[in-house]
Amino acid sequence: MYRGRRACIAASAFLSLTLVDWPAHACSPLAPSMVPFDFKSAELNAPGVEERLKQFQERFGKVRPACVRFTVKASAEPQESQASEPRLDVARGEAIKKRLVELGFVADSVTVQASSGQTRDAYVEAGRPPGRLRCDPATKRPSIPAACIGEYGACYYELADGTACNFDGVPDPDPKRYSVILVNQ
Repeated sequence: MYRGRRACIAASAFLSLTLVDWPAHACSPLAPSMVPFDFKSAELNAPGVEERLKQFQERFGKVRPACVRFTVKASAEPQESQASEPRLDVARGEAIKKRLVELGFVADSVTVQASSGQTRDAYVEAGRPPGRLRCDPATKRPSIPAACIGEYGACYYELADGTACNFDGVPDPDPKRYSVILVNQ
């Protein structure tokens, strides 16, 4: 079995870059990002908010905007809902959506889910639209655990309309070369 320090680069494209010693059996997904808000406010001015939202731009900014979907789960504390506008949760979600669009993502790819809750926080989760992985059969790695890096060394994600989402920067994402199709990955 191969041992050594290697970058665990996920073919599924939504796993963060993690250095591991083989054998490795899992990588960490990009965790949802918590966005805190001040009391009765939908302003994105809490410490660290900009950095948290920019992590999505850093991870997904080089792929086509249609390749990424976001779910924003926003809420407001009961005291806020009674003391201010009743849909502060919606305003918070929309503020995050606006900032993601300013960072270069498509407005239609951001879904806002608002609910009354016990917190002033919102959570942003990144995902991908329906599609499939296309992999180069010449890069099959039978001796390395597939859970972390995938069975193939070079794959790209293809949307249902044929759009290539090259999250991992594979050379020349061409369906002729990347002929192995992995569905539901």
